[in-house]
Amino acid sequence: MSEKMDLRGGADRLSSLPDSLLCEILMSFSTDEVVRTSVLSTRWRNLWKNVPVLDLDTDDFPEEDSFVSFVDRFLCFNSDSCLQSFKLKYHYGEGSAHVTRWISTVVDRKVKHICLLNGSWDAQMPTTLYTCERLVSLALDGVTFPSPNPSSKSVSLPCLKDMDLNKVKFANNLAFEMLISASPVLESLRLVNVSSENVDCFRVWSKSLLSLTHIARVIGGGEKDLVFEIDAPRLHDLYLVDGVVYDYLKCQPLPLFPNLTSLRATGYYNWHMLLAFLESCPNLKRLVLGPSRNSPENEGVSSLSGRQCFMSSLEYVEIQRPWTNSQRKENLLSSKHRLVSYFLENSTLCLDDSRKEGESVILKRPLTTPTLSASCQLNNP
Repeated sequence: MSEKMDLRGGADRLSSLPDSLLCEILMSFSTDEVVRTSVLSTRWRNLWKNVPVLDLDTDDFPEEDSFVSFVDRFLCFNSDSCLQSFKLKYHYGEGSAHVTRWISTVVDRKVKHICLLNGSWDAQMPTTLYTCERLVSLALDGVTFPSPNPSSKSVSLPCLKDMDLNKVKFANNLAFEMLISASPVLESLRLVNVSSENVDCFRVWSKSLLSLTHIARVIGGGEKDLVFEIDAPRLHDLYLVDGVVYDYLKCQPLPLFPNLTSLRATGYYNWHMLLAFLESCPNLKRLVLGPSRNSPENEGVSSLSGRQCFMSSLEYVEIQRPWTNSQRKENLLSSKHRLVSYFLENSTLCLDDSRKEGESVILKRPLTTPTLSASCQLNNP
């Protein structure tokens, strides 16, 4: 009996907190969990309506109509107040008009964080998204960006720092270009399977960008040539996967990345071209190389020994094991062996002896490395 009284007393103490503090606490939970607090007492019955966060998944609802109805009603609550976050997983393929309307509404309510996982590319983003002044992070999956008015002076995302675009389409080159140029404080950009159906040039010009991830060959554009321009002098973290790597390495002349300190690459590339690319990264410290699916005979690894050392800044190199059939894997392992030898001979790196057999080869800079190490030996990577 006394234990029940203590629990009840604890609940009463929580209920005595001001609404603003309770809402701050509830912002850490999903909307489904927040709504459940309404049954605790009359004090909590309508409190969930004041929480400036919507975090919902269609899987939490028995049917689409009830999901749509709930979102519509929630966005009507305190419609004059600002929203902190709008996070939605919408798995229905025919509700693109709902998604467009909701994004337009949360933009009007000066939302700070948008995370939308959509079931198709049919959902058109409203042009007002280009003018969301309080937006800090934008994560979109399965949507299409319209073309903004090029003469509009209101295209501005002054607070946007993080952008994550997955399976996104753009109406034209301008739609992507203005999205980037309108974000003067953008620090992180992640592009995954971005469609090139209406775009022939992805131009990433940003004086603030620190991290860029470009995963997989862009899709939807057939075999047409695609230009990907990077002018990001502050970039220090670059992650390239699959055909993207090869497309970058075909660029001549290669751009200089003086502030790039971390590079991760995997997929289709050849070692010779990749090392040429590294010459454009004079301050690179961390390099992770995933398996290359390029044919070994085209890699030119055997000719690497004559190249000059350009990796004096490297502190960590990881070369991952190839994934493929046994014969091809054996050939790739031989190529990787020569590549590891190249790093050992032309840098101050040494093998990490703590690795287990079958794991990736890791090379690290010793604690004191006054000169290039000629004594480092390669033992069965």
